[in-house]
Amino acid sequence: MFVLVLTILGLSLFSLSGFEAQFLTDSVSRQESFYAATGGVERAKWVLMDTDTLERVKDDLPLDGVTYAVARQGDDFDTGDSTGTVVWGGKPVWIRVLAESRGQKSYVEARFNPQQDNDIYRHLITSHSNGHLGMIVVENWLPPNPPSGDGVRWTQTWLTGDVWQNSTNTDWTEVPTQDSHAVTIGDAPAPDVASFIAAHWDFARDATIEPPNAGHFRLDEGVAGGTPIFYRTDKVDDERPNPQIDVKGTAIWLLKHGICLPHKITVNGTSADRLIIVTQEGTFAGPPLTHAGIWFDGSMDSPDVPVILVTDAALQLSAHTNFSSDSEISYLSIFAESVLLMGPEHGWMNGAEHPWMQLAHPSDRDTEVLGPLYEAGVLPNASTGAKGKLANLPGTWRQLSTSGL
Repeated sequence: MFVLVLTILGLSLFSLSGFEAQFLTDSVSRQESFYAATGGVERAKWVLMDTDTLERVKDDLPLDGVTYAVARQGDDFDTGDSTGTVVWGGKPVWIRVLAESRGQKSYVEARFNPQQDNDIYRHLITSHSNGHLGMIVVENWLPPNPPSGDGVRWTQTWLTGDVWQNSTNTDWTEVPTQDSHAVTIGDAPAPDVASFIAAHWDFARDATIEPPNAGHFRLDEGVAGGTPIFYRTDKVDDERPNPQIDVKGTAIWLLKHGICLPHKITVNGTSADRLIIVTQEGTFAGPPLTHAGIWFDGSMDSPDVPVILVTDAALQLSAHTNFSSDSEISYLSIFAESVLLMGPEHGWMNGAEHPWMQLAHPSDRDTEVLGPLYEAGVLPNASTGAKGKLANLPGTWRQLSTSGL
């Protein structure tokens, strides 16, 4: 009888240890799936900040235990959009992630506030200097400038797009616009041009000038959507009339000692091409900016090709020598130490209309234009393509039922 009792007790303990082992395994698996799901939320956040695209959160799944992920933007999860571009500064972003480990599932949800970052190149102008020349639109080379002055030139300078500057002087906002000027003051970074040029100079191609020593520059060895191509020229200081820049694909033009073109520049290419000029400070012969990095004194006309201008010195873009024709840059981003703009003088067109200089940064093209440039790493001070950040909304994180999943 005693042996029988011991046998029954032993079998009971054996059965109980098996139950405990299974219980422990399930408990560990539930914890693993939970941590995988919360990690999946963080991965989804990174994807959204990097790609700006809601549906990309499900790319490459399953991964690390995560079997499903979705991001939606809207007032609630059920009615939110799950495709398209994240609207930074817009409605909340909802993220749900399902993960599984050895048959145990965890399903979590979190809600975030999509906050707009001060991205350098998502502005029409970013100016680092906090001095009186930080960001100005001049009436002429001598004051008074807007909103004073007689309006001979500054009323012909049309700016559309956001501006980020360190200078507190915002008199320039009196110039005409087709949209409101959103001005951010403070914390604009300094252009890190020297190290960018040093990193890319040796493998850059020499820019072609045809005919030699004339004002026709060919940056046309690329293809639209293809690999960006770096070109290099030590310095450009060319007073010949009617300079032309031919662009194909994404062209990054590096200059160690500045670029000065005093006559109206025409950029030839398509909306699928990109022109990026990156230059250090130059020393030029005439006033008013003898130490500018970019000195375009006759304006630039680029109605099709997006243009990005970067210098660690002053940038002057004026229509000083362009009296009788309009100029337009349909997509422009300027990143400079300081910026001086001046439109054409009205009254030179023998009629009711007057010439104007229009500089625009349409933000609805940012993803199309800037996304590939960030991914390729071809912009100074732009090691990441993050468009904004997702701030946690307290009290919105929760676990959801896995029933039926």
